[in-house]
Amino acid sequence: VGMDAVYETLRDDDGDLTTYWGRGTVGLGWAASDYWTLTAAIGGRIGRSTLDEPASPNANSFIAHGSASGYDLRMEAVWRLSRRWCMGFDAGWLIANHDVSGDGLTVSVDRSGWAAGLVVLWRLTNAPTPLH
Repeated sequence: VGMDAVYETLRDDDGDLTTYWGRGTVGLGWAASDYWTLTAAIGGRIGRSTLDEPASPNANSFIAHGSASGYDLRMEAVWRLSRRWCMGFDAGWLIANHDVSGDGLTVSVDRSGWAAGLVVLWRLTNAPTPLH
């Protein structure tokens, strides 16, 4: 069980879609060694998005803010740097919806597909659960 804070930005020549996510996960993990952990998880996410489209010869610039929601399935490989700090990478399938509004317009961006990311992880504790 985990909770993540995620920063995500999608960029192309036509503009940017930036989202700050809060994500809850449930999954299974395997400690391949004292330093490597592999996990598979399903996550639900909610967030805040900003869509920023620059001005073009035919239109003014457009900035809109709003909510986002989604879920994902992912696999993750993490290497332990110290007792509490880890680094790694993840990859999986993401489905997300962004509903943003600005300048009197409402835009819905639906997306799904493969996603990958870098992981920086800080553990509250790595102590084993006491046996009673």
